[in-house]
Amino acid sequence: MELLVRYPPCDAEQPATALKFFTHSWQNFRDSPEGIKAREDSQKKTERHGPRLSVQIHHLKQRQVRGQWIANWIDEDSHNWKQLNKKDQTLWFEHNSGAINRQISELRMEQKPRYHGAAESMCRSSAARPERPVHTMIDDHLTANQLLVHSSRSMNTFHV
Repeated sequence: MELLVRYPPCDAEQPATALKFFTHSWQNFRDSPEGIKAREDSQKKTERHGPRLSVQIHHLKQRQVRGQWIANWIDEDSHNWKQLNKKDQTLWFEHNSGAINRQISELRMEQKPRYHGAAESMCRSSAARPERPVHTMIDDHLTANQLLVHSSRSMNTFHV
């Protein structure tokens, strides 16, 4: 839904029709045999491999924030330690020993590199073609602002 709002496939005056069509199509897919099979396959994969790395990292970051809060609370008054339950005491030890930070680092090392978008991917794949002259490969790697300035200069106008 956010994608449709950010990149509208229709005029701003008629979004209701497009959203209604999208919602109807989505519901039809969800109820179709392919949609049901896709959900089952996804569930099996999650059960087999556990949560995605990004989800695990998110949970560890939440534990890290809680551990930092507990550490600050204990620093305010050392008698607060007696009020902690075993779970929070364990979390405090993990936080202070740096175990949570190590786990986050290990999971980040396992993650695949982020996909930076279609434009960058196209630039990389076109630059890999050896039959193209070098100067056109370099032009593929211009930034958006450079392209804007370059195109505005060619039209003798400047937009920055």
